[in-house]
Amino acid sequence: MIAEAAMRDWLDDAWSRTEVVQIVTGGEDGGPLDGREVLAELRSVESIAAVRSPTTTGPFTGDRREKWKGP
Repeated sequence: MIAEAAMRDWLDDAWSRTEVVQIVTGGEDGGPLDGREVLAELRSVESIAAVRSPTTTGPFTGDRREKWKGP
């Protein structure tokens, strides 16, 4: 298993190079990304930063694989 510090470094590097974020159907368990319907596409620095924070903050405690119920 990758150490938490190494994972944070990898995420920081990946997000720093991100130019486009696509939100697609199927979630994490939806299989290959090719061919999935694109629900939203984020291109501005501000919108990419807004989705970065909730996906990379807090402790890594394991993959709970809970289905998101929405707001």
